[in-house]
Amino acid sequence: RTSSLERLPYTPGPSSKVQEEPGSRDDWGRLRLVSAVILEAMLPGTHTVIFDIAISTVISFNMLAMVFDIDDRAKCITDGTENCDTFWIGVNDSWVFLAIYACELVLRMFVYRRVFLVHASNWMD
Repeated sequence: RTSSLERLPYTPGPSSKVQEEPGSRDDWGRLRLVSAVILEAMLPGTHTVIFDIAISTVISFNMLAMVFDIDDRAKCITDGTENCDTFWIGVNDSWVFLAIYACELVLRMFVYRRVFLVHASNWMD
């Protein structure tokens, strides 16, 4: 009989080989293994990591929100409007994007531990 963790659709991707701690995953706890599956699950038949697509989508939406926010703030300044509460200003003033990025960072650090700091691409995070 297989456990539910063994039935999860997990294929280690190229990034898992790069950020692997010495040894094996046999001594990892269940939560860490599930977190690794979330971080490294790939679309079937491709080398595309699903989590990376999700984070890229969030980053793209954040960039669009910043563009619309700046545009709305500029309109308020040129129009001389004193109370300028628009949807985009509210989105960018919220802590939603920061919370998503912080959760991603904590999840990656939890799974990869000290190996996370070895790769310069993670330093930007």
